[in-house]
Amino acid sequence: MSRELVLAAIRDWFERVWNQLDEGAIDEMMAEDCEVLGVSAMPVNRERYVEFYRTVRSAFDEIRMEIADVVVEENAAAGHVRFSGKHRDSGKEVDFVFSFAARLEEGRFVWVRNVVDYSLLLYQLGDFDLAAIERVFES
Repeated sequence: MSRELVLAAIRDWFERVWNQLDEGAIDEMMAEDCEVLGVSAMPVNRERYVEFYRTVRSAFDEIRMEIADVVVEENAAAGHVRFSGKHRDSGKEVDFVFSFAARLEEGRFVWVRNVVDYSLLLYQLGDFDLAAIERVFES
């Protein structure tokens, strides 16, 4: 795949799936046996990713994902994305950056890795004691 096609697929993914909340785009853009890491304790396939997607959508309103940067090489890409949204239960706004890497074959995602600092998300929601972590590193 050309660099332009990979970059377009990455942009389309975040725009359609997350910003436009187009769940159908997942089936269109992700291979059925795609291996997704970082959304669960174990790798998941497309079906389980859809479950994760629905969980996030039910927990947050005003979801917005913005690509901060992306590097493309052959049929793979890696970068950072800014997630923002409003937590439905608490009404609190969250904003954090996560990392991703992905590989495409025949225009569809076949492997995806997300690296998310969930402690920052929990801290923004008031469910994480950041001071406790800071004390671990005090001398």
